Amino acid sequence: MKNNRLAAPMFPPSTSDPATVKARYEALLEVAESISTERQLATLFSELSRSLKRLVEFDYITLTLVDFAERVEKVSFVEVPLPKVVYTSVDADGRTPSQVTESLERLAGELESRDAIVLVKVSGRLSSGRTSEVPFDRIRKRLEDGGAIMVRVNRASLTSAERSSARLSGKTKEEIEEGTLRGALSSYSVDPAVEAGLREQIAGQLAAEGGLRTARKLLTSLEQEARENERKEEFRTRMIKEAKEVLGMEGA
Repeated sequence: MKNNRLAAPMFPPSTSDPATVKARYEALLEVAESISTERQLATLFSELSRSLKRLVEFDYITLTLVDFAERVEKVSFVEVPLPKVVYTSVDADGRTPSQVTESLERLAGELESRDAIVLVKVSGRLSSGRTSEVPFDRIRKRLEDGGAIMVRVNRASLTSAERSSARLSGKTKEEIEEGTLRGALSSYSVDPAVEAGLREQIAGQLAAEGGLRTARKLLTSLEQEARENERKEEFRTRMIKEAKEVLGMEGA
């Protein structure tokens, strides 16, 4: 939002320059990706602030809180103060997991992360190995130990050589779904740091054939529609309950 609406136009002058148009679309894609993947409010606002400043001019961001069940009960406007934001990116294209790890370790040692929100974007296709071989949790912990308020490592655009070479196969919806799920599960592994008993339990439910069975059950559960006369909140509660049952999290 602008404190002085007459000081400058909210939108930059229109242009047909291909590079400028491309940059705007890239910024909008970043905004969409952040909204769909980020669950931490402070990090989301930091990412939106960085991306949106390439599209519009503003002085601050506000959060609108809408309280409603079947109708709007209350609307509150809350200005969100933003701490220092440190943004960096790593190009993993054509590199091995160990090379990407080295770059991230070096960045973690060089970044001024104290009292800041740190945003790291890792993108590209690995030349070999899997994305799970890059110790993102270790990098995140190192930055947090260095005093970062919050660390967000965005690796949505990072793919492995094995996964990138996979192709969808099958003619029916079920065959395509199974091929997609198997491709996703092929790069999944449980963190070795997890204690043995729990690691085996997680692997049995989320990896290989166990993971495929769990994913199928979850898809079946989430494909349901609201029952006749079922209220939105009742439908939401039922969906969460059934999903937790599939994942073995009934008491969570």
